[in-house]
Parts: sequence; C-alpha cells; structure tokens
Amino acid sequence: MAILTPMMRFIRARCRLPLAIALAASFAVSAAEPLELAVKAAYLTKFGIYVEWPDTAPGSTINLCVVGEDPFGKTLDSAAASQQPGNRPISVQRLKIVTPESDCDIAYFGNADPTTPQAIESLHGSPVLTVSDSGGKGAIINFVLKDNRVRFEIDEAAAAQNKLVLSAKLLSLALNVKPRQQP
Repeated sequence: MAILTPMMRFIRARCRLPLAIALAASFAVSAAEPLELAVKAAYLTKFGIYVEWPDTAPGSTINLCVVGEDPFGKTLDSAAASQQPGNRPISVQRLKIVTPESDCDIAYFGNADPTTPQAIESLHGSPVLTVSDSGGKGAIINFVLKDNRVRFEIDEAAAAQNKLVLSAKLLSLALNVKPRQQP
C-alpha cells in the first residue's frame, strides 16, 4: 500500500473537482442531445399540419423521409405514430439517397452528409418540404439552436418553388423567414 505524502494528497484533491465537473458536463451534453432530437422529431411530425401540398388526396399518407444518417432511431417513429396532421397518417422512411421519384412529402437531411445541398437541389420544383439541420443548403426549413432551444428558419421562396403553401401560423412560429419573391 502506497503512502501518500501531504503534497500528493493536495494534488489529488485539487484534481478531483475539475475531473468531477468535466464528467458531469459530458453527461449533461449527452442528456441534452436526446431532448434535442425529440423536439426535432416533434417538429417534423407537426410541420404537415401547416403545409398545403398541391393535389393531395384527403386522408393520404404523409411520407416523411430521413435521408442519409438517421439520428432519431425510434424517437421519430414514436412521434409519427402519435400524429395525424390533417387526418393523414405519417409513414417514416429511411433512405440513403433521395430523388423526386422517392415519393417523399417531407425530406429531412441531417448535417453530416456533404452531398445534402445537391440532394436538396434535386428536389427543387417537386412538392417536397425539405428540412435540414444547417442553413445555407437550400432547404425550405432549417433547424437552428438559439438560446439552447431548437428553433427553425423558413425560406418561403424555396417553398413556393416547390409549389408548397405554408400557413401564416407556421411562418409566425419561425425564428426568421426569407420571404417569397414578388412577381
């Protein structure tokens, strides 16, 4: 058994507190991440209430596609099972790539894939609500963290390009709205 000198005890005591704080902070960050994903999943399943798609049959399924890496797991499936925006059930699909023929009504792109801007660009002109985790990639809705809260920004011009009508209520909830261009 090693004998601790007073100096060794002092050093040990001084290191314990910063180590404990660092460990607690890492647990807090990892605990916040599931909450952030749950909030994003709730938004994704509720956006359909506030979007008008062209030529949509009443009661038809809303196809919610997660493109690329899926950060949600079962969280999104649970949120989708509890929602029926406009009496339309939600079907969650996970796709590696997306095209206009993928039959997505809402397409979510995480921030991990460098091909996201090209994938979003391929959907321009198609009636797909594109949602991304990072701005500047051409999506209609971008999630942002503001004051430790999940918020979103809207590009109304991109929505118009995809023939989607966003309700005034959704626009009022957005942190920022890039307006539709007037003819």
